[in-house]
Amino acid sequence: MFNTSKLFEIRYRWFTLTFLLLMVVTLYLLAAFHPARSHNRHTNALKPLHSDPTKVQACGTSISDLDHLRQVMASHDYNCDLLSGNTNAVPRLYCQNFPQDLKNLKDLETKKELFLKVLLPMVLAVNEDILKDRAQLIKLRDKVDQGWMLNAEEREWLEDLATLYKVKTIDIAELLRRVDTIPPSMALAQAAVETGWGHSYAALKKNSLFGMMKTLDKVKFYHTLHESTASYIRNLNTNNAYQKMRETREQIRRQGKKPDGHSLIGDLVRYSVQRKLYISKIRSAIKKNNLAHLDLAKLERAKI
Repeated sequence: MFNTSKLFEIRYRWFTLTFLLLMVVTLYLLAAFHPARSHNRHTNALKPLHSDPTKVQACGTSISDLDHLRQVMASHDYNCDLLSGNTNAVPRLYCQNFPQDLKNLKDLETKKELFLKVLLPMVLAVNEDILKDRAQLIKLRDKVDQGWMLNAEEREWLEDLATLYKVKTIDIAELLRRVDTIPPSMALAQAAVETGWGHSYAALKKNSLFGMMKTLDKVKFYHTLHESTASYIRNLNTNNAYQKMRETREQIRRQGKKPDGHSLIGDLVRYSVQRKLYISKIRSAIKKNNLAHLDLAKLERAKI
């Protein structure tokens, strides 16, 4: 006689084994794919800001001539006098280029004022993103110091940052020396000296403001002034030739002070073949044009 209880037991075992197998496969698939999707989403959210110059470039305004520049500045209420020490909040006005007729402007003081107004927002924008990355870096450093493990998203963010700042291994102390701002007074003075206040061919035709060279006899071309500015700041923050400058900046911060252009330029002896003469020129430009106060300038609060 056929044993129905035995048949039931066999079917029960078969069903149980099938169910368990399906559960194992389902859990494996969830483990394999779901974290990856979540990881990528968070990684994008934590991606170092300074690695994405298109953020500012996308909203940049192409300038046709001086009249157009003045119109654009007026539309942004950009009427502060930077040379006289007026450091009200700087408008988030990003010009992609200098007007080609800037070189025809005879009044040197007017040329200087326009030059500073065009370039200052770019320097502040790059510094702003660097400070956001620096704040995240300090947060992760504190987490590690407190004995917590970093999650996958945080570790990958650090890896991206290390790659961006040319640090071979994840060394948070070294990253903190590199992920830091450049004083606007120094950046503006260097750009002024390198381009004759925007008068040079490199500035007007190649958006090259800081003497960055493609070859020994050709300056680099940049699509926008922001790209040129970001490249200059990243060079100072990554090039081994400027390690002393980064160390000086770190020491100043440890003293609870804000790094300034006059102090940091002293360590950029290798920036120019003119060596110490170059440093003297930059310091003279900072002092003569009252640029030191611009180290305290900030961009207007971003509109939500």
